[in-house]
This record gives sequence, C-alpha cells and structure tokens, in this order.
Amino acid sequence: MATVFQDMLKQYASRITVTDIAKTGKEAISLITSVKPNVVFLDIELPDMTGFELLQQLENINFQTVFTTAHSHYAIKAFRFNALDYLVKPIDESELDETIKRLLKSSTNSIEVRNALANLEVQSVENQKLVLPQQNGTLRLPLKQITTIKG
Repeated sequence: MATVFQDMLKQYASRITVTDIAKTGKEAISLITSVKPNVVFLDIELPDMTGFELLQQLENINFQTVFTTAHSHYAIKAFRFNALDYLVKPIDESELDETIKRLLKSSTNSIEVRNALANLEVQSVENQKLVLPQQNGTLRLPLKQITTIKG
C-alpha cells in the first residue's frame, strides 16, 4: 500500500525515481548498500534506530540526505549544523517541490554529511562548526565565533 509521501514523490517521476522503501533502519542500510541511491529520504525516528545512527553505520555516504520527521526539534538540530535538507511531517507539497529543486541543483557529498554527524556527537556547542559550501570549497566556522547571521 502506497503512503501519502510515496504518492507525493510520484509527481516528480520525470525527475526522480523511487527505487525502494525500507521500513526499518537495518533494511535501509541493506538497501542503501546494494542500490547506491543518489538521494535518501530518511526518517529520523525509525523502529529500530534513529536516522543519525543509521548514517553512522554506513561506511560510504555517497548520496544526498533529506531528513523527514514529525519532530521538528530533530530536524532543526540536523539543519543547524550543516546544509542538510529536511521536511517536517505532515509534508507540505510546496516544501517537497522546493526540496526536489534544491536536490537537483545541489552537490551534497559524504564529507558534508560526516561533518553534520560529527557536530551531533560533540557534547559542547562551542566545539561545533557551521559548514557552508562555496564555489571554491567549503567554509567551516566554529559556532562559538559566530555572533550574527543575516540572510
């Protein structure tokens, strides 16, 4: 039986292909290892582990990650320390559309995902870094040195 999210993703069939869906973290690890997807939509709270724990168990993260969660505090935690996309459930169609557009343009790599995971493991905020992609590389700023951000 298709989920609402699967139905929403079908709208993008000309631009993305859903290859498979895992119900548990263990199943997801197996699928990611065998399928080698370009993008993984990853729920933060899986039945057997968190999405963060799942990523830590993978040797190679050669895909883009979009966290999906009903708990925005997790998504904000993941997003705050790196340029990872996230969708808060219930997923809004316009937000999904924007995420798909960003994914098609972006070049998130395993180093960025590893930086985000490293930040989540650090107990003290003063040792965490904000990682920003630039045209000629990556800028890593210690959070303790940031006083203001303007958009």
